[in-house]
Amino acid sequence: MKLKFDVDYKLTANTFRSTASQVPYAAALTLTKIAGDARDAITKQLPTAFDRPTDFTLRGVYTRSASKAKLVSEVYFPESVDELGKAKREYIRPGAQGAGQRRQKKTEYLLTRMGALPRGWLTTPGKGASLDSHGNVPGSVYKQITNVLQIRVQSKPVSQRSQKGAKRLGVAALFFLVAPGANTMSKGGGWLPPGVWKHLPGGKITQILKFVKKASYQPRIDVRQVAMRALVLNLHRRWQESADTITKRFSRSGRR
Repeated sequence: MKLKFDVDYKLTANTFRSTASQVPYAAALTLTKIAGDARDAITKQLPTAFDRPTDFTLRGVYTRSASKAKLVSEVYFPESVDELGKAKREYIRPGAQGAGQRRQKKTEYLLTRMGALPRGWLTTPGKGASLDSHGNVPGSVYKQITNVLQIRVQSKPVSQRSQKGAKRLGVAALFFLVAPGANTMSKGGGWLPPGVWKHLPGGKITQILKFVKKASYQPRIDVRQVAMRALVLNLHRRWQESADTITKRFSRSGRR
C-alpha cells in the first residue's frame, strides 16, 4: 500500500522570494517533509488501531524522499515476498487496509513448501500457545518449531535441549505436524485438527498453531485520511521552511 504526494511547482514560482530555479529544490524538500509528517501521523494512530502493537509494528511505516528530478514522495508499508519465505510486516497491510486474505508469513511459507500447509492457508495461535504481552506467539517459539520440524530455509541440527526434552517424554520430537484432511491421530484413533502440536508430560498433547483456510481483515485505520490531514495541517509551514532553507543554501553558495 502506498500514498503518493506530488506537486506542480510551476504554480508556486511566481510567489517564490528568489529565482524560480530554486523552486524544484524547495518543492522536493517540502514533499519529503510532508511524507515524514504523514508517516508520523499514521504511526501515532497505530496503538489505537491495533491491539498492543509491537515496536516492530510501530516502525513499519516507511517513506521515500522526493528529488528535484522526481517531485514525488511516498509513504508505504513494505510488501511481502512469499517466494523468498519472508513477509515484512505483512499483518499491517490487511489490518490497515482491510483484506479478504493476507500473504503467508515466513513460517507459513516454509510449512507450505514442505507440504504440510496447503497453499494459501494460514496459521493462528492454538489453545496451547503461550502468547507474549502483545498477544502474539513469541518469535522464540516459531524458531523452536522450525528447528525441531526442520523446515528452515537452511536446516540446522535440532538443538540438544529439544532432543533431551523429546527423549525425556519418550517421543521422536517435541513438535509434530497434522496436515489437513482425514486422520486417526487423536487419542483412541479419533480425528486431530490440523496444525502444529506439542508433546507434554503424561502423554498429553496441545495445539500450538492451527491451520486455517482463510483469515479476513476489516480496515482499522483510514491511512489516506490520516495522511491527507497531515498534508493539510503542515503543507504551508513545510513549504515556508523549505523555501527559507533553500534560499539560504543558494545564498551561501552564490548560486542563482
